[in-house]
Amino acid sequence: MFRLFAAGATLALLATLAAADERNPPSAGSKGTITAWDESNTKVLEHRYCVRTRYSWDYATCGTRMRDQLKRHFCAANPPGTYRYLTQVGSTEMYLSTLVCR
Repeated sequence: MFRLFAAGATLALLATLAAADERNPPSAGSKGTITAWDESNTKVLEHRYCVRTRYSWDYATCGTRMRDQLKRHFCAANPPGTYRYLTQVGSTEMYLSTLVCR
C-alpha cells in the first residue's frame, strides 16, 4: 500500500515539474538567488545561485556576476541599444534595471 502511495506521489510531482516552463527555474525568486526577468515578468533572462555566507548570502558578488553574464549573453543575441529588465534579489520585490548593448 505504501509503495503504491509513493509511486502516485512521485508521478504527481513529475507531472507538476513537467508542466512548469523549462526556461524558468523553479527556484527563481527564492532566497539565495538573483534573477533577471523580462519586463513582462514572465521569462527568466538570467538566474544565479548565490554563495551562502555566515549570516546570509553574498548578493553583491552574485549580482555583479549575474549582470556581467546577462550582458554577455543578451547583447550577443540582440542589436545595440538600451534594454530594460526586472531584477529580483532573493524573494524581495522586483526593481527596474537597464542594460546597454554597444
